[in-house]
Amino acid sequence: MAFVIGVSDNDSTTIGWCAIIFYLLFAFLIAKTGKTVGRLLTGTLIVDAQGNHLTFRRSLAFCLAWLFLAPLPLPGLGTALFVHYSRLHAALYDLVAGTSAQRG
Repeated sequence: MAFVIGVSDNDSTTIGWCAIIFYLLFAFLIAKTGKTVGRLLTGTLIVDAQGNHLTFRRSLAFCLAWLFLAPLPLPGLGTALFVHYSRLHAALYDLVAGTSAQRG
């Protein structure tokens, strides 16, 4: 049963499938291009520990970490502060997924 007023169970299922498809497409685009919207703006690439482009599997891990950790505590600001003050200058989701930013 849906908890949102005016949303039926079929709508909830559709929203769920759309979210899964978006997640997979986002992971595919990161694996293919090495960039998110933020990385496009900063001119950086997402790479693994060896400096290689991410595999699809690693990009899935990055997207999952990003999904749960990027909004903490405030979207954008929390990430920027963590990157600025961390020893490795990496976002928390980069550390969890084993990725880093590289100029590219």
